[in-house]
Amino acid sequence: MSYFHLTPESIIPLGGGEPLAIVAAANPLRQTPANIFGASSRIVCWSGWFGDDSTKFDRDFRTWTRDGWDGLDAWCDQVLPFAAAAGARLCFRPHPRHVIADAQACMSFLKRREGQPVEILLDPAGLLTASMLPRAEDHLKRIMDALAAHPAVPAVVVSNVVPTAGDPDQLEPAPIGGGLLSGDMVKLVVAAIPVGKPRVLIGPDPGAQSRAIDAITASA
Repeated sequence: MSYFHLTPESIIPLGGGEPLAIVAAANPLRQTPANIFGASSRIVCWSGWFGDDSTKFDRDFRTWTRDGWDGLDAWCDQVLPFAAAAGARLCFRPHPRHVIADAQACMSFLKRREGQPVEILLDPAGLLTASMLPRAEDHLKRIMDALAAHPAVPAVVVSNVVPTAGDPDQLEPAPIGGGLLSGDMVKLVVAAIPVGKPRVLIGPDPGAQSRAIDAITASA
């Protein structure tokens, strides 16, 4: 199985080699469209929020309205020609507080942009909110069933979540070794990743995380 590590700058293979993607600090709802691709064949960024970096994960209901979607679409329409010219892909990482906020939004966006160089970095645990935790297993299963095998999903993030201080419904990503999700839920996510599709890890010691995942799957 291929494992990668998500850092603030890139998604890099654990064994060394070319990055799977470069991470861009772009906000499609605020940033002027420009060529963000350079020499990279894939750029990963968030799908956009109203405000600046200090409000990146604040709840703003405008984000999920026509204003948010129109802003994202307008930005994509101007940025995607740069991607096409470079032979590159624009890969969005969904988040519950951003425009592409859930599995349905991912599916709708990919369908509308079919045939264009757009992708989704699937982060199933990252799509959860605190109010979803009582049925987290069901939510994770539906997310993976809908998107894990999608051809426009180049990789899947395998992570856990922890509470966010000062925001009772927001969760933050955490390494698989600790958090609110059980080992069985992590196993559910891993088991649904198609053979050969990269697994992306977050946080410290991704090597130990990859070995723990291998141990979990071997015992299944």
